[in-house]
Amino acid sequence: MPPPTDPRTDAELVAAINAGDTAAFDALYYRHRDWVVRLAARWTGNDADALDVLQETFAYVVGKFPHLHLTAAMTTFLYPVVCNLSIAARKKRARFVGHDPAFASVWARTKIADLADRSTWEPRNDLPAEIRQVALEHGLMSAYTAFVAVDSSSKTAGDHGTTVAVPLPVPAGVRYDMTVVE
Repeated sequence: MPPPTDPRTDAELVAAINAGDTAAFDALYYRHRDWVVRLAARWTGNDADALDVLQETFAYVVGKFPHLHLTAAMTTFLYPVVCNLSIAARKKRARFVGHDPAFASVWARTKIADLADRSTWEPRNDLPAEIRQVALEHGLMSAYTAFVAVDSSSKTAGDHGTTVAVPLPVPAGVRYDMTVVE
């Protein structure tokens, strides 16, 4: 739960943090976290990566204390940090997802597990949709996707019947001959 709004300016909070006031860091974090996540989400295109960037951004900020002195707005200090970490997150995702299908599958399974874990301690309405999206993009099962089994054979009652060929679309990357037995 966020602390009550701190009336001090960012510069005053930074000075207090430099002096060892941990509550001032909490106030600074809660004041800027939503802005960092929104900016990171625009750069990464992914809410989960944006939350990772949020964590890395404030880990970077912590490392600057007790010698950080603001000469501009806190967002001016944070902007290049968030952008650079977001670009690194996009490159990391592309490196693991883009080249080898095995890496993409492992990455997606891990991402789904992380999102599922996150949903237990951070109840957000958008997490199921994000889990579903990752699962569908990578052809994986999740708690929010389903595998539909289709029987391609047809049987009719009686001696005479008509067989009608019905095209059975399968998801991209799935081979028909491996999923449908004729």
